Amino acid sequence: VDVLVIPFFDSNSITKEEELSQVLNLFEENELDEKASEGNIVLALELSLSASQIQSAFKTHSFRNIAICFDLGNARGSGFCPEEEISVLNKLIAHVHIKDKKVNGPNVMLGEGDVDFSACLKSLKEIDYDGQFILETPYKSSPLAEAKKNLQFIKETLKRIES
Repeated sequence: VDVLVIPFFDSNSITKEEELSQVLNLFEENELDEKASEGNIVLALELSLSASQIQSAFKTHSFRNIAICFDLGNARGSGFCPEEEISVLNKLIAHVHIKDKKVNGPNVMLGEGDVDFSACLKSLKEIDYDGQFILETPYKSSPLAEAKKNLQFIKETLKRIES
């Protein structure tokens, strides 16, 4: 394991910048950045805050091994423009979840929601993101066939932006 995602959702959701600042202060007080560094691991926080709130909370810290897991679907589902959020978060992003969602709606198969994958992948390329991508997609009746369909969707999107 080189990236450990820590989800802050549902009952553990961080809803204000001040709450994130408190969590980051606790991480600093407990030397979690140093411990993560010693273990050669990145702690990637998955949050539902805006990029500007996240960036503001992080600006008073100089973490090397505490970063962000950016979920494309969750960002869009919360009403944010993920490609713009990516540009703001930039090097804070250490891990990316590929997911599609309708604004204020449920997770859907890739291409059926409101995420502009071409724009998001272009933004990730512009910030020189070189981390992992995890397909975090729903399935309905045939997990293997639907996983293949989602993977093919991403491969085709990548081809379009590279040409």
